[in-house]
Amino acid sequence: MSKTPSEYEMRFFSMVSRFPRIAHCWDQEECVLIQERFEHELQVMSSVEKAIARFLVGAWFKENRYDFDLFDDLFRMDSSAKRLVIEWIEEQRYS
Repeated sequence: MSKTPSEYEMRFFSMVSRFPRIAHCWDQEECVLIQERFEHELQVMSSVEKAIARFLVGAWFKENRYDFDLFDDLFRMDSSAKRLVIEWIEEQRYS
């Protein structure tokens, strides 16, 4: 049985869909992170992808589970990933 996503989850899935390699780590019907898949992908991602993935998991759980470091990881990200982080931060001001 699938879960009805919250407004935050719908916005999150829209955000994560920009990164298909990372997006498939979530079961959007059940609204859960597929932990084993994420752990496997994390082992084979580039440093840029890892930075984005760590940020996205932090945004999902609203806690820093994978040691996302704003300063170190932001320097690894390309401009589209940086925009994503900025958009998320700005959105949190109004939540």
